[in-house]
Amino acid sequence: MPVPAGATVAPPPPVRRPPFPRRVRSVVVLAPFLPTLALGLWGIRRENTLWGDEAVTYALAQRDLSQIWQTAQHLDLATPCTTS
Repeated sequence: MPVPAGATVAPPPPVRRPPFPRRVRSVVVLAPFLPTLALGLWGIRRENTLWGDEAVTYALAQRDLSQIWQTAQHLDLATPCTTS
């Protein structure tokens, strides 16, 4: 059917997908969360489980701002630390 001159054509209505069932959404959220939580809680109090960057972050978090500033003056913060 031809469109008369000067008339506008409405866009088609958006396609609405049915929402995911609540069970699927729960699985998608809980599947990565539960193992992460379990492993984190399991290793949180074990000895020698901190990686180097975590240990540095923990140590710096215990300092006040002046001590952090003093530490930053003696470190090259632009390059990542590597251990051999």
